[in-house]
Formats: sequence, C-alpha cells, structure tokens
Amino acid sequence: MTDSTYREAINRAIADELAADDDVVLFGEDVAAAGGVFKVTEGLQERFGAHRVLDTPISEQAIVGAAIGAATQGLRPLAEIMFADFAGVCFDQIANQLAKYRYMTGGQVAVPLVVVGSAGAAGSNAAQHSEVPTALFLNGGGVRVVFPSTPDQAFWLTDAAIRADDPVVVLHHPALAASRGTVRPEPLTLGEAVIDPPGTDVSILATGLMAHRARLAAKALASDGVSVEVVDVCSLSPMPWEAIIASVEKTGRALVVDEARLTCSVASEIAAGIGERAFGSLAAPVRRLAVPDVPIPFAPNLEAAVIPSEEDIALATRELLRG
Repeated sequence: MTDSTYREAINRAIADELAADDDVVLFGEDVAAAGGVFKVTEGLQERFGAHRVLDTPISEQAIVGAAIGAATQGLRPLAEIMFADFAGVCFDQIANQLAKYRYMTGGQVAVPLVVVGSAGAAGSNAAQHSEVPTALFLNGGGVRVVFPSTPDQAFWLTDAAIRADDPVVVLHHPALAASRGTVRPEPLTLGEAVIDPPGTDVSILATGLMAHRARLAAKALASDGVSVEVVDVCSLSPMPWEAIIASVEKTGRALVVDEARLTCSVASEIAAGIGERAFGSLAAPVRRLAVPDVPIPFAPNLEAAVIPSEEDIALATRELLRG
C-alpha cells in the first residue's frame, strides 16, 4: 500500500501503462509542457519522450478525432480535453464516432481509447469550467465512464480504463486533486462500487466530490446515532447495480447525491433504477439531491449555494429518515 494524492495516483497509473505498453500514447492541451491544468500529467514527457506524450492545439474535436484514428490503427491513446465541459466541442466525435465505431463495424474494430477531463467546481471557475456532464457521456451509449473520489479509485480505475478495449471517459475532480489517501494492492475494475462506510439506517449513493462529502456527512450523522452506508458509485458505466440494490435492500432508504444538474442526471438514473429493482424494499421514497437546473455561478457564495454540501447531505438524510 502506498500513500498518494489524488492527482499523483492518476499520474502514476498513466506512467505505469506508458512503461508497460509502447502502444499507449498521451496527447492533449498542455499535457506535456505544463503537466496539465491540474498537474495530473506532470513529468510524463520528460520520462517517456515527446513522441509518446505531446501537446496539441486547442481543438478538442481534433484531439478526440485523432485519438479515434490512432485507436483504430492499433494504438491505445489517452486524449486529454482539460475540462469535461469541453466535451460539448467534440461531442460529435464522442457520441457519433467513438461510442458507435465498434458496433457499426460489427465488432471488427475496437477503439481502446481513454478521454480524460476534469469535472466539477473547484472555486470560481464559472459556468464553462465547472460542469459534471456525466449524463452526456452515459447517453452516448457504448462509452464506459468512471469518476473516482479517492486516490485508490483514481489509480485503479485509470489503470483499468487504459487496459480496456472499450472507450472509457475518466473524470477527475479538481477539488480533490490534493487530497491524500492509500492506494491499496487490491485492484478496482470497471463496474465496481465502493462501500465506505457500511451502515444500516440509510444508503447515500454518490460519486466524485459528492461521495467524499457523503462520507463526511456520514461521520457527522454517526455522532447522532444514525448509521449511514455510503455507496461510492465510482463507475457509472457499467453501473454497479448489484452493489446499489444490495445496499438499498439492507437499509430501506436511499438518498442519491449528484454534482450534475438534477434533470436527466445520474441521480435521476440511479433513483429510477432503484424504483424498478427494489421498490418493495423501500421504507420511504428515494430522494435526490443535486444541482438546480442552472449554470454553475462564478460568485463563490452562489457556487456554494447550488452545489450540495456536507451539511445539505446530512439535512436531506435526516429528512429522509423522518419520512
């Protein structure tokens, strides 16, 4: 087991795969010279050379398009688009090309490609640099999506994404970049969830920064005698339904927390899935807690107001238990 920051864990996973497989390449905006906007690729060009780690022009459509071409010709590229918000610029490449290529070739051509981008608010980055656009990726079909909340998850899920023969979107939260934790020797794979802590009274299902805040809320609620089980849904596609439903069947109550906007969100998908699969086990309706249907504000006080906090999660949990 090793101690690591969140950003170091991603960096190490990429470095390990670059070292293990000459077909792995990394390119994107500022990944080489600057080490990426959040330093997750720092030092990689110096170690592996400019032919395998290279900067690109500011053109997300060209970055992802080039990565698709490289992947279909035998390479295993990582395409860094800096902020996940910028997926809107290259959404045709992601939804109409990347997600469908293997299907439309009858399985003859795999696309082992990883799209990497930060997702979430980290302090006044404003509306075009603070989104969690998970619903866009999930609705594309054919794309795997992971969103780790700890260094352990960040290392193993990035590693699993690079090794996968399917296209994978790896989201990392900028507010967690400097957070520390232990990277364990036991791997995580695509499609897994992490239960931490276990509990018996209510299930909180969350991802990314919201999973981190859910664990803090669980500690606060434990002092009041409330036993919270946090299901960290760090893999969104495949969705870990077995772990989600097992938790809800145990506790009978579910709060789903999401940093995306509420309408058509991951929170909505998980809530609907619980209703379809575990309705008979529910002691109360599933509750969702997410961002209102507004852009993320620039003003710090407004940003804090729209994104669920530890206190918001604890309050919603108490209200759910009273229902």
